[in-house]
Amino acid sequence: MCGIIAVLRERDSRPALAPDTILNTLTGIRDDFVPAGSDLVALAAWLPEAARRLASVDDLLRSMPGVRLLTLDLAVCNTVAGLCAEIQESVLGVE
Repeated sequence: MCGIIAVLRERDSRPALAPDTILNTLTGIRDDFVPAGSDLVALAAWLPEAARRLASVDDLLRSMPGVRLLTLDLAVCNTVAGLCAEIQESVLGVE
């Protein structure tokens, strides 16, 4: 079960993030994955870059516009969850 909680100091009227901002980054991380068993140098280069990009997505989704995106668009929320699961499976496959 997941819960989204926000504590605000003042009213935030910024609009929700554009879905493409998040979905394009996650799709790029997934598509750029270097499969295990291939070039280990390329894989070693991919992992820190993927981590940096995932942290950026995490920061965006933790913002009020990010929370709005996740709570107002169930399709985007499900797509984000699916892409994250695919990325996680790829990383776990390396271990």
